[in-house]
Amino acid sequence: MNIEIDGKGYELNFGFGFLRALNDKYKVRKNGQDIGAGLAMTTGYLIDSDPLVLPDIVEAGLHHVKKDKPGKEKIEEALMAIIEEKGVEEVSEGFLNTFRESALTSKKVKQAEEQIEKQQKKAKEQAENQ
Repeated sequence: MNIEIDGKGYELNFGFGFLRALNDKYKVRKNGQDIGAGLAMTTGYLIDSDPLVLPDIVEAGLHHVKKDKPGKEKIEEALMAIIEEKGVEEVSEGFLNTFRESALTSKKVKQAEEQIEKQQKKAKEQAENQ
């Protein structure tokens, strides 16, 4: 996946470095320890079309850029232009589809989507029973 930031094209890399960067940013506490849950948590945010997760995904996707790496402000400006053109839902779905199709991320995204679906179903049943 490619993105233009401040007039320069960048290829986003969603490999191991990407997953490490997300896990460093998104953690859950389990049995007294912080555990990286980056892809699972960002999947939930993408399903909800939460625009605040998009800069984190792009920043993590640029983990491999060593020279002239764009800062958060430039990333957000580029994303705003894309969102204004396509809408946040389409941008979020684009990332989700990329993660669904990748051999490295597809299983974890599918598990996260199934878990979210179960939680939504349970919440709906609880609301109906009240």
